[in-house]
Order: sequence, then C-alpha cells, then structure tokens
Amino acid sequence: MYRLLIADDERLERDALRFIVQKTSEAIEEVRDASNGREAVSKSLQFRPHICILDIKMPGLSGIEAAKQIRQLLPGVRIVFLTAFDYFDYAKEAIRIGADDYIIKPASEKNVVEVIQRIAGALDRERTERERSERVEQKLDLVSTVLENELAEGLARGFVAAEKLTEYAGLREFRFESIVVARTALDYGSYPMKIEGDSQKTILRKRCMRLMQHLLEERGWLVVVAPADGGINSICYLPAAARPDGHFEDLAAHIRRELAITTTTGLSPAVTDVSLVTKALSEAFGAQRRGLGLSNASTVPPNEPSAFPPREMEGRLLEAISTGDRRAADTATDDVYNWLRDHTRDLRELCRMASEFSVVIRHSLSYRFPQASGEGERLSDALAVVSEPQHVRSALQDQVAALFASPAGAVAQSVPVAIRRVREFIDARYHEEISLDRLAAEVHQSTYHLSRLFKRYTGLTVVEYLNSVRIEQAKRLLQTGKLTMKEVSLNVGFADSAYFARVFRRLEGVSPSTYRDRLVG
Repeated sequence: MYRLLIADDERLERDALRFIVQKTSEAIEEVRDASNGREAVSKSLQFRPHICILDIKMPGLSGIEAAKQIRQLLPGVRIVFLTAFDYFDYAKEAIRIGADDYIIKPASEKNVVEVIQRIAGALDRERTERERSERVEQKLDLVSTVLENELAEGLARGFVAAEKLTEYAGLREFRFESIVVARTALDYGSYPMKIEGDSQKTILRKRCMRLMQHLLEERGWLVVVAPADGGINSICYLPAAARPDGHFEDLAAHIRRELAITTTTGLSPAVTDVSLVTKALSEAFGAQRRGLGLSNASTVPPNEPSAFPPREMEGRLLEAISTGDRRAADTATDDVYNWLRDHTRDLRELCRMASEFSVVIRHSLSYRFPQASGEGERLSDALAVVSEPQHVRSALQDQVAALFASPAGAVAQSVPVAIRRVREFIDARYHEEISLDRLAAEVHQSTYHLSRLFKRYTGLTVVEYLNSVRIEQAKRLLQTGKLTMKEVSLNVGFADSAYFARVFRRLEGVSPSTYRDRLVG
C-alpha cells in the first residue's frame, strides 16, 4: 500500500530497519534506502515515498535539512527521524519543523512496529476520507446539476416539489434553517441604452440572474434562480440565524451599479416547512406586484426631449472620453452642438436640450469614472447665464474638457496601479470574503469600470482571477494530504465545498480528490 524510504549512513542500520519493516508490516509494499541526505532527496523525487525514515546526523546534508527539501518536493510525505540519545536536541528541532515521529537508536523491533503502525493508520484514515469525498463529488456531479435544473424548471412554472428542495440541499451538504422566495422584476426602461427586442432583454436578464446568484451565495446562502414571466424567481436557502433583511436592498444597488438597470424584488416570509415554498412564491410575486418588495433607490423617469442627438453621437463622445482621445471628443462635442442647433432656434430650448444631453453623458460616465459625478453642476451654472447660442457650444466644450481631464486623465495614469493593487489584494487575502464592491472601494473605481479594466489588462474577469488564485492555493494544501476537502475549501475562501469542487474541476480538469490521489499515491 505504502512506499518507505530509509536514509542512514550506516549500512547495518538500514538493513536492520528494512528487515523489521518487511517482516512485520503488511502496510509497506516497497522499501528503498539511501546512504546520505542528498541521495535521500534525489531518490524521494523519483520514488515518491509516503514515509521517510531519516537519520538526523548524516555527513554532508543532515537529516533535518534533507527533510526540509523532501517536504518541499512532497508536502504530504510523513517524516520519521532516527536519533541517538546524544543528539536528542536535534530530535526536538526535528519535531518543531514538522516531523511525524522519531525512533531512538538502536532501533528496537517494537518501537519500529509501533511507529509504522501509527503512521500507516493515519494514512489509511486520510485515504478513506479522500475516497469518501470523491464519492460525494461524483454523486454531486451526476445528480446535483440535474436536480438543480429540475428545481429551476419548476420555479419558472410556479410550482416547486417539496421533496426536491430537501434532496437538493442534502446533495449540496447545506444545512438550512429556512427558505425565502424572491420575485425580481427588471425595469428595462431604466437601462441607459436602448433595448431592441426580446433577445436583448433575455441577455440582460441572464446577466442579472448570474450576478444575483453569485452575490447571494457569497453571503453563504444556497440559491436557485430561474427566469419567469419576464422577471427572475429565486429560492434562497438560509443557514441558521441568517435573515434576508438588507441583503436584497444591497443586491439591487449592486445590480444597478454593475448592470445599470433598476430592479424591484418582492420577498415571501421565511418558511421552515418546504411544502409551503410554492405558496411563498405566490406571496413573493404578489409583494413585487403591489410594490411592497425591496428595491434600490427609486428613480424618476426622465422627461424625453422633443429631439435628442442620435445614439451614434452619444456613443462616439463616450468612447472618446473613456479612451482619452481629445481630438475625437472635441469633434463629437461639435457634432452634438450642431445637431441640437439644427433642431431648435429657441435659446431656452437649446439650453434645456444641452442640459438633458449632459445628464445622459454623466450618467453613463458615472459607471466608468466615479470621479466624474460632480461635473454636471458646472454646465447648469454656465447655461443659466448664456445670452447667445455660441455660449452653449462653449459650455458644452468646457464640460467635456473637465470630464475628459478629470476621469480619463486620472484613469489613464492609475489603471496599471489599480490593477496591480487589486491583484496584490487578492493574492494576500484570497482566503477572505472578497466581493467586487470591496475591491472597487480599495482602488477607488466603480465596479463596472474595474471589471472592464481588469479584463483588458489581465485577460481574466476579477472572479476568474480570484478563483485561479484560490485553486492554486488549494493545490498546495491538497499536496500535504492532511486536510479534509471541506477544510481545504474553507482555508482558501470557498464557503461551499461543492462549489469549490466544481470550480476546481473546471480549472484543473479533475476533482480535488483525484488530484490529491495522484500526488500522494
């Protein structure tokens, strides 16, 4: 079952240990030996032992130094030191650096047998736990996705089978105290860009669903979401002592910042009886329809101007400011002014239209550059005292210049620094609860703009980078072979071990248990 490497500069001692182990232990299937520390390190790399018995006092590379190097190569290897009474202080140092046991020379058969049995027993227990975890993962892979789809299908139709709710939570190994059902409606009219056709609404709704599920699961909930009647239905399993209070207000605000759309959510009362979930869905739907649900800060629909510059002009101006193209920004501003001037000869109406256009531009830029939020008041002040159309042109140019200089200039200089700071933050604190809001606050960017910049500079989304760091750290912990799968997932920042297993498999192509088995044999 297990491989053993014996390293001692005394040939008789090596032969004696080999004889005792092969005579008394069925757990050891293969034994190799080394005559010094350097040979032990070299053979460990090739032989990949589960257990190393190392003499502490060997010429050249000592047993302690050899153990350190072997542990770097094989983090899960078990280390046993051989020591004479004269070198017991070395033995204490060996224990301090992580030795699993020690044997006093001259080694007695009884002592050797006891040590090997203890370590083999520990390896057996770990292997049993890994096999159990692997079975659970395989079961989850085969059944959990199917059951989640069945729940989502029922959720979309307005009926959820109680037994499936319980079964799904069991498969996910999620202990819940209550369930809250949410019905979320999307106000497509609040979206700053024109939505053309149902296909664009479907895409936006799917983005909202993914973001909702991600944010709520970050809070330690188990969530199933489904599209329904143009909105989104959600089942939220809540752990003990968890309450939905405040979470959906925060969620709506986050969606507004991230996706630029207003949402209103109706909530059911929390239920502990899964047979009441279908009724709770009706209550959530009613709450949302009556306007009794939770929503982000209400927005007053803007008055549509009688005439408004084409989106092509708006898009060109936004792109010019965002990318730092001053010449293109000046050209786009002149085009906007000329278009407005062609549509009205009334100075007051011209000022009103210019002001409304300014609001739209600032609104769009606020998702990219939080620093731009205060620049609109300058235009209002300037327009209040204009006496001829040309002054409107000048006011528009001045505002665009201010917007251009402040956010675009600052971002152009700060982007590499911001991205580096985000990566350093994640690298150092991957084990903590990390949200896009938290990262954006750390580098003083909006979540929308940080997401775009991070993708542009790294080729990954923030979540993809965070998951990659966490999985790399998980691989290191898995190599030690000392932690359970749940302990590994918690240590690297995943609250849900099943979700951790899915992310690991997606990035590495194998389950965490299979990965560890390949390393530790």
